[in-house]
Amino acid sequence: MEKDKIQYDAEKYPNFKEYLWFKENEEELMRRYYGRYIVIKDEKVMGDYGSWRLAWSQAVKQLELKPGTFIIHLCVKRDPLRAPRLTGRKFISVNGE
Repeated sequence: MEKDKIQYDAEKYPNFKEYLWFKENEEELMRRYYGRYIVIKDEKVMGDYGSWRLAWSQAVKQLELKPGTFIIHLCVKRDPLRAPRLTGRKFISVNGE
């Protein structure tokens, strides 16, 4: 079965590919990091922390990541109705087509 292509607003959500990677690997990440804030960049976990503030400061200072180039995600089960709304201008697919 071929994977569906997901399109999103690349200008409004530049790091949405990291969110999609999280969703694809959610089961494993939940087992490993449940209740922790994880920093995700380039589709991999860069670190896990006990608070959002600590995750942010460590990502910027210790990992030397620039704001806007990574996401911080809390590993807990979420209500699907609270997922990001995808509306906007320029749409591209995750693989750049």
